[in-house]
Amino acid sequence: MLGLPPIGKKTEAGTLRWVALGDSLTVGHGAVPEQSYPSRVAALSHATSSKLELVKNLGNGGHTLAKVQLLQMTRLGLYQPDVVSIWVGTNDALLNAVMEKKFDLASREALPTSPENFQRRVHDTIDKLQKHSVKHIFIGKLHDVANLPVAQDWDDEKRAYIKSLADQYNAIFETAAQENDRVSLVPLDQIPSLVDPFLYMRDGIHPKPQVYVNVAQAFWTVMQEKLPNL
Repeated sequence: MLGLPPIGKKTEAGTLRWVALGDSLTVGHGAVPEQSYPSRVAALSHATSSKLELVKNLGNGGHTLAKVQLLQMTRLGLYQPDVVSIWVGTNDALLNAVMEKKFDLASREALPTSPENFQRRVHDTIDKLQKHSVKHIFIGKLHDVANLPVAQDWDDEKRAYIKSLADQYNAIFETAAQENDRVSLVPLDQIPSLVDPFLYMRDGIHPKPQVYVNVAQAFWTVMQEKLPNL
């Protein structure tokens, strides 16, 4: 793609091109596109005359971090982003629990979404993004997946396991941010509406559209702090 102009939304000189990566939470499942968190952050950016411009939301329903790498990051060269946001891990945690029950594995470490493999993929993701000349990476921490409405019928052991996975994933994100000053964390685990069962859709996994307002504000608060230095 060398020498070719980027595709996606056209931007003016000096603009920071932003691509969002993630799963159905990044898509904004259950909401119209304008209500997704990337679109809402873009609106906040325009309202403050920020130089940030969303050129593509590559989020896709059901994607784990592995699928983000395989099906989303391989398209980054087309959009040439300066900034990338990532909100992923919910499907990894849920899939881990399902696969452990389905297969009689000798070790949980053998699972493709185990914390060990997740850590390797996080480091690989950051390395590849930086090779794409991405100036800054914003990673959304996981909310309490074990307390989603869909988990109401789970037994205590399964809930504890899923919570442990989410906590370990978040610890991996935290370590990555500590080790790399081009990575910032967005504290989505501190948003009350993401753990309010009355603010979820019938599937018990996806929040209602109004929750993305809070998610967008959390991303924008962290982005605003870092953008002036990029």
